Formats: sequence, C-alpha cells, structure tokens
Amino acid sequence: MRPGGLTAICVVAFVLAAFGMFTILGGCFGLIAQQFMGEMMSSFSSMPAPTGPGAQQFQANMDAQRQMYEDMAAMQRRHLPLLIAQYLFHLTVIALLIVAGIRAMQGKRNARRLLTITMGALIAFTLFRLVPQILIQTETQEITTRYMSQIMQATPGPGGAPAVAMSKSIMSMSTAFGVAIWGVWTLVLLGYAGASIWYVNQPQVVRWFQSCNALEIESFADASDSPPETDAV
Repeated sequence: MRPGGLTAICVVAFVLAAFGMFTILGGCFGLIAQQFMGEMMSSFSSMPAPTGPGAQQFQANMDAQRQMYEDMAAMQRRHLPLLIAQYLFHLTVIALLIVAGIRAMQGKRNARRLLTITMGALIAFTLFRLVPQILIQTETQEITTRYMSQIMQATPGPGGAPAVAMSKSIMSMSTAFGVAIWGVWTLVLLGYAGASIWYVNQPQVVRWFQSCNALEIESFADASDSPPETDAV
C-alpha cells in the first residue's frame, strides 16, 4: 500500500504545477498589459492640450501618469531576459512536478530519485525567482513614489503635502505587505521541498519503492518468458 505521506506530496506537486501555469499566464498578461498602457499613455502626448479652468493641472497630471507608465514599461523591457529565464525555469519545474508525481504515485522505477531531483529543482527555482522579483518590486516602488507626488499635486481639489504623504504611506504599507506575503510563500515552498526530500528517503518509503520495482521486474520477466501466441491453422 502506498504511503500516505507520498500521496500527499504528489497531490501538492500537482496543485503547485497547476498554480504555476496560472502564475506564468498571469505574468505574461501583466507584461503585455504594461507595454500596452505605456504605448497608450504615450499616444496621449500627441493630443491637443486642453484649455479652460484647470487645464494646466490636468495636463500636468496626464504628463506625470504618462511618464510613470513609460518608465514602468521601460523597466519591464530591461528585465525581460531575466523574466524569460524565470518563466522557462518555471515551466521546467512544472513538467518535473507532473512527471515525478505521476511516476511516484505509480511506484515506477527511479521515481524516488526523480522526485528528489524535482524537489531540488523547486528549491533552486524558488531562490532564483527572488532575484527578478526583488529587482522589479524595488524599481516599481521607486518609479511610483517618484511620480505619485506629481500626480497628487496636479490633481484638482484638496490635497497638497498631506495627500502626498498619505499616498506614500499607503504605497509603503502595500509594498511591505506584498513582500511579507512573498516571503511566507517562499518559506512554505522551501519547507515543502525540503520535507519531501527527507520523507521520500525514509526507510519505509524506500522499501515501498523497492517492492514496486521488484513487482515491475517480475511482471516484465513473466511477460518475456511467456511463449508467443500462434494463430490457429
């Protein structure tokens, strides 16, 4: 009978693979949307300047937003090779999670070794992904902070220094919250991968895989020794 812990590891591997595919699709959509917003805001610069009351504030607001989206799009393009490497690495880990999970559930030969390699790849990817995430998060906050004060000051109505200070505080708290969530998720993945490597190398799990391998070899030998079927004359 398959160990319950092994079943749980494989089920979580399938869930992580599915979640990873959604993450990649969301990341690609975000990149496309960021570039689209940058181009759309750039097109506004060719429009005639507004006239009338508040026109100067409105134009300053639009110019600040346009420059902010253009800088963000440029930042994404600058880190695109690193993001592509991240997505390719992620796809490799997803494929390993699916294949290793299926083979481990079936008790196939070398499945335990493949599962160990997969968890090692998951650890490496989780640590590697921190590099682009930290770079992009840091630069995004810098760009947003740089232009948010201009946008708030150019927005009609009450505002001024208090509104700018409040917007900066909100951005700082949201960034800290996002970093905390990402840190917790990173620790969860590292803990899962490390615990999985430890568990699949436990004696009872090793014996189960060995018994499955023995049955597989015995079945193959029986099939090889059976006489070939001949058509009746």
